Formats: sequence, structure tokens, C-alpha cells
Amino acid sequence: MRSRHIITVVLALLAGLFDATVASWFPGNLMAIRLALPLVTVLAAFSSLERAVPAALASGIVLDVLLPSSSGFVTFRYVALALGVAALSRTILTNRSLMGAYALGFVALVIDRVLLFAMNLLTRAFTSSAIPEIRASFIAEALWLAACITFVFVLFAAFTRRFLPPVSRTIGLGGRT
Repeated sequence: MRSRHIITVVLALLAGLFDATVASWFPGNLMAIRLALPLVTVLAAFSSLERAVPAALASGIVLDVLLPSSSGFVTFRYVALALGVAALSRTILTNRSLMGAYALGFVALVIDRVLLFAMNLLTRAFTSSAIPEIRASFIAEALWLAACITFVFVLFAAFTRRFLPPVSRTIGLGGRT
């Protein structure tokens, strides 16, 4: 059990490192290919808070340290996102379907964008030399997040065999088992 948490934190650190060093150099809407936001969203939607919050902390701290933006609130945004998506997945969107996962991903992206906008406003209000965090378009990020959610959902369905069609236990027409 402890090894799963360690693996989750290491994956979150690597995702944050990828986002800060590689994905920030992608041109245009290819900048939407980030790993930390989909990782935190998927963990919050399909796993537990014990995995989602440490992943949000780890990837957020790496992004706060390495990104040139002066907001420094990526950790706060990702933890708030993990808590919000986890609360929604356990109270309102309890159906573990692909459409429910898309809805949770959309909510996560909206939470991230609203908090990013609020943090940029606060940063500009108190400093004159604020460097805004550069993001891809909302549609490009939504499509990337949907692709990541689909990939994880298909893997989840394949490895857990949760969504297989029911198999009849009767042999022939006589109803014998």
C-alpha cells in the first residue's frame, strides 16, 4: 500500500517536471499536452484523496518552483482541484461512466481556469511586474484532458474487467446449468 503512494508521488513529480521543462516550450495549442492536470484529475475522480492530494502537492510544488510565472499558486490550484473533483465524484457524479469522467474533467478544467484567472488578478493587483502563466486554449486543453481520461478509462475497464457484458450461465434451451 505504501509503495503505491510512493509511485503516485514519483509520477506526480515527473509530470510536474515534464510540464515545467518540456510542455512549456511547445508551440501554440500543443502546449495543452501537459501531464500534471490530467494526473491529478484522474486520481481525484477514480482513486482516493490519499493519492490525489499528495500528487497535487508534488506536481504543484515542482511547477511553482520551475515555472517563470510569478503567481506561485499552482500547488493551491491543484489541491483545490483535487478536493473539488473528489467531492463531486463522491456526491454528485457517482456514476463511473465515461460521460461522468468527461464531466469531472470539464469541471476540473473550469476550476483550474477560474483559479488561474483569480490568481492572475491578485498578482497584478499587488505587483507591477507580474509574469502571467501561459496556457493553451480552453478547447485544446479540454480535448487533451478528454483523451487522457479516455485512455485511463479504457485501461481501467480492460484490467478490472468491470464493464464486460453479462454472460448467461445456462447451457442450451433447457435451462440446465
